Amino acid sequence: MKNELLYVRDISFLCSPQNRMRNITFLISEGEALIFAGNYAQRSALSVLFRGDGREVSGDICIRGLGIKSFNRESFEKNGIFIVDKNSPYMKSLSISDNVSLLRKNSLRKFFYNDKLYELKLEKLFDRYGIKLDLKKPSDRLSRAEIAIINILRCISQGAKLILLQDLSELFSEDMQTELLRIIDRIKENGISIIISDNHPERFFGIADGLYVFKHWTIAKKIEKPEDFCLFRDILMRGQVAGEIQHQERRLGRAVEIRFPGSGEIPITLREGEIRFLEGGFDDIETFWREISSFDENRISYSLNGKDISYSDIYDLISNRIVPFSYNDEIPDNLSIGDNIALPSIKRFSNKLGILDKDISSIFSEEWLMDGESLREDISGIRVLIYRWKLFHPVLLIAHNIFSSADLRDHKWIQKEILEMAERGTAVLIADTERPRF
Repeated sequence: MKNELLYVRDISFLCSPQNRMRNITFLISEGEALIFAGNYAQRSALSVLFRGDGREVSGDICIRGLGIKSFNRESFEKNGIFIVDKNSPYMKSLSISDNVSLLRKNSLRKFFYNDKLYELKLEKLFDRYGIKLDLKKPSDRLSRAEIAIINILRCISQGAKLILLQDLSELFSEDMQTELLRIIDRIKENGISIIISDNHPERFFGIADGLYVFKHWTIAKKIEKPEDFCLFRDILMRGQVAGEIQHQERRLGRAVEIRFPGSGEIPITLREGEIRFLEGGFDDIETFWREISSFDENRISYSLNGKDISYSDIYDLISNRIVPFSYNDEIPDNLSIGDNIALPSIKRFSNKLGILDKDISSIFSEEWLMDGESLREDISGIRVLIYRWKLFHPVLLIAHNIFSSADLRDHKWIQKEILEMAERGTAVLIADTERPRF
């Protein structure tokens, strides 16, 4: 059984002049890793507290059962709590060894050691975590990812018991991300705990022991089972109950079936989270799309978990959360980009009152939707459509020629968004003359 390391109980504090975190309670044991997910301002509030910038702090924080009396940075670091982010200090004009010693709280400690012994101590630390870097060389050619790793080891060299990693994934390529996960795993083996607050929490699912969803300036949900981590986006978008309903549907193995007119056609069946690609040439793809877009008497039939879905037009289909969309779908130019994205998801019109005055800005403050991208007026049409249906969260998404008609620079981005939709349970059928490489 692991020993308790940090217990945060009913902590409330001002993290900005306008916002207060409320009733934050969580526990992390030695050698565990937790993920904090949610809007950037909320999930990163704990780093504000650990830096000593929280105001009007109330509640209790205990390290191994002993309460912290002062909530300033010196007190947290003295108790072994450190933060590493993309802005952590680093002097590229110095060697790696000098950086590790210079950035210590008391850099004079180096002079109590023989220089050679101190370097041997650092070499042993780097070897323990499998980091192959020459400690004597200047570090002006290091990547930002390597600097982040060095800063993590610097915290360990100062006796860190817990390290909060703030938005590091954006610094790491795919190969380096694997290296970061390996290092975190090794850190856990040595009994040091990790908190990960990141814009891409799914990249850390494999090494995490729990996930906390931050919403409405508190902890909305604790998710303990790794197989349920993917529900965090549903909770962020529609609340805890929606996440639980989504989990029930997953256990039932929700499936959508598409049946074509005529007795000779073989139905297409997709389960939630499944991505399928429709093979065929240009004529085959266009014939398929004409059938999908037709609403005559011989229209295509859909069923969800064996229950037929009744529809007579595109609006009925969308109301059943089945979305066929094409690269050239209409994007009304009399609406803002934000309204275009929110159009199917939020009721904007009233039969009696006309246009409803409803603020949708909160949607775009949630980074899971736009991944930090701003609502520019020059955003490409395909991106507006992808964001629209990502927000809508359909049961089935049928995408027509979204790759062959998109700019090559958008291909990787479209793949990432499609994968995120599938992770949240949307079944995706891609009808395209150009096969994507998932």
